[in-house]
Amino acid sequence: MSDNDNETLKRLIVFAIFMENGQGIMSKAPDYVMEKFNLATVGDSPEKHLDNANQMKLQEYFLQWGI
Repeated sequence: MSDNDNETLKRLIVFAIFMENGQGIMSKAPDYVMEKFNLATVGDSPEKHLDNANQMKLQEYFLQWGI
C-alpha cells in the first residue's frame, strides 16, 4: 500500500471509530456524522481527535493488519 493509501485508510478507520459507539450509525444525527466526517477528512492527524482508548484501537488495527 502506498503512503497515500495508508493515509486514506487511517482517515476511514478514524471515521469508523467515531461511528461505532452506542447503536452505531443509527444513533448518530446527520449533523454529528458530518462533523466527524470533516474531522476525519480535513487537516492533518485526524487521530488527534480520538480519545486515548480509541487511539490505541487505531494502532492495534494497523498492527493487526500489518500496515
